Amino acid sequence: MAALTALAHADIYPTGDFRLKSNSVSNCRKKLTDAHSVPDAVAAYQEWVNDEMGARAEDARLLMSNGQKFMDTTSRFLSSGWTNAGMTT
Repeated sequence: MAALTALAHADIYPTGDFRLKSNSVSNCRKKLTDAHSVPDAVAAYQEWVNDEMGARAEDARLLMSNGQKFMDTTSRFLSSGWTNAGMTT
């Protein structure tokens, strides 16, 4: 039961991630459209890439954190004999 609770509290789908990604793409598109030179366009693209890399790094951090929480909970169940309590072969 605690494993299900741990999974329920895991931040698997960060709230607003799709909205933020949409805004990021829209902002980049606007800056690229407003660019008056190649350096302006390159700067807009570099800003977008940096934002995306930061967002993916945060996604990876959350994934690792949630995976660690899941493994910790599973380890507690296995070490407490949960597998032997209700299962017989």
